[in-house]
Amino acid sequence: MGKDDMVTVSFRVKPEEQRLIERHAKKEGVTISSYVRGAVLFDLIMSGDWDAFKHVASGVRAKVLRRMNQRFGVETGEKGTTKEKGNPGEQA
Repeated sequence: MGKDDMVTVSFRVKPEEQRLIERHAKKEGVTISSYVRGAVLFDLIMSGDWDAFKHVASGVRAKVLRRMNQRFGVETGEKGTTKEKGNPGEQA
């Protein structure tokens, strides 16, 4: 999902809350938007929201598959199987 596929959500916080959010986002090495989005999704998952869990799981799966492809030259095939690049008939 690129920036063009996203919408802006704004909300008010107290100055001390802003400093706390900024400090923790910096500590994690992420943007404030990413940090707050992750915190909200985590809270939704912990409260049992299945849709939030599926949303996060699909994003994690896509990220893992991209990294596997970059690092190990592994492509995903049908039904979640994997195969090495250059060996179209073989499964890893």
